[in-house]
Amino acid sequence: MTQTAVPPPTVRRIAGFAAPVVLSEAVALGAQFAVVAMLGAAGGHALYLRALYTPVGFLLLALNIGLSVALQVVAARAAGAGRRAELPGHLAAAARIGACCYLVCGVVVLAGAGPLGALLDVPAADRTPFLGFLAVMVVVNAVGGLGELCAAVLRGSGATGRGLLLTLTSAGLLLAGVGGLGLGADWGLAALPVAALGAGVVEVLLGAVLLRRAGLPARRTTEAAGEVRAAVVSVGVPVGASFLLLCVVNLVMLRVVAPFGPGAVAGFTLGSTLQSAVIVPAVGFGSAVAILVNQAGAAGDRTAARRAVRTGGLLTAGCYLAVTAVLWTAGAPLAARLSADPDTAGQAVRFLQLTGPSFGCTALALTALTLLEQTGHGVVAFTLNVGYFGAVIAVGGPLSAARHSTDALYLTMTAGACLGVAVCWTVLWWLLYRPLGAARRPVEQQDVRPPTGRGAPGAPGR
Repeated sequence: MTQTAVPPPTVRRIAGFAAPVVLSEAVALGAQFAVVAMLGAAGGHALYLRALYTPVGFLLLALNIGLSVALQVVAARAAGAGRRAELPGHLAAAARIGACCYLVCGVVVLAGAGPLGALLDVPAADRTPFLGFLAVMVVVNAVGGLGELCAAVLRGSGATGRGLLLTLTSAGLLLAGVGGLGLGADWGLAALPVAALGAGVVEVLLGAVLLRRAGLPARRTTEAAGEVRAAVVSVGVPVGASFLLLCVVNLVMLRVVAPFGPGAVAGFTLGSTLQSAVIVPAVGFGSAVAILVNQAGAAGDRTAARRAVRTGGLLTAGCYLAVTAVLWTAGAPLAARLSADPDTAGQAVRFLQLTGPSFGCTALALTALTLLEQTGHGVVAFTLNVGYFGAVIAVGGPLSAARHSTDALYLTMTAGACLGVAVCWTVLWWLLYRPLGAARRPVEQQDVRPPTGRGAPGAPGR
């Protein structure tokens, strides 16, 4: 396997490398919030039907995220090992896998649209528009998924700035389309699929241009489909499963706070939304460091890989120490202004007061989990996620019911975050520093290609 020199992972290099990835996460999250706000302003059934689409939307988003993260890992390993000529082949293989997954997913979604509509009590007059919206959004997400695969190759190969340009372009076109058609032309919900499809097509075309300008070969010189399939299984599936787990956990937590009234539910939702906005950039930090770790590991430089994790962790901790200090002083006044309803605002303030000090711990744990997911230890990360959320619900739920207050749940979340960050980083360091044997080498240090250079599956290491 060809080994290449890896630049030292200094604070400056990691910060510059991570900034576009962090901004991409923030822009994508902000765009989704803005779309929901514009659909709400459009009135009618626009926001209602969009809300009904949420469970299917989570499924399609998990599919996109799982595939793009798996391809990003493969691209980083190929770039680090000096095998950039393979990247177009990896992209083509991931696109084929995504097409097959979307075909199956589309059939399942359309077949289950009727039972889903009945489960959600969709009125008879809205069922036909709901079915049509689901069908169109499956196609729209498939196109957008291909654009995300282009961005994943760019990020994995080190061109994180070009990846950010793709995200900014797609988000800008989506918002312009929904705003212009949904509000300006009064299209309502119909503006969303049209705008999303247009943004996806432009993202794919621009992605092809940026891949060429990044110096990637125009033709596929090799096609290691087995390596992509192995990454989808070892990285993509656990990442997608973790995303769906978050959806389920959110629903369970809403059931825990539901007995305390609509104000508690709305306040918890506002507080957790603010929490997501604060901690989601930690995924960008973890993803950027994981790219550097995979590149260094593929180049055979485990010292650089370990230094990247250590430096990236310290950088993330420093950033979130400042964020926590800001939340400690300004979080409660901000939460109080998120709702005109005094009960809802009070509950949101209470959420911030009790859980805000642990946002930094949650973000650091999320960074470690992202590193685990994107360095071949996705099952470990998923297990840690299940353990954390299971403990919070198992302890916080009964305590809140017994004490007739949501405070017990929020304090349990805080305690779980403090314990979770210690556990996650301990597991991560153990996996990084454990002795390396011939049978225990991680996948980034194995040449999984067969002698002919064509697609025999490689076994992902742990």
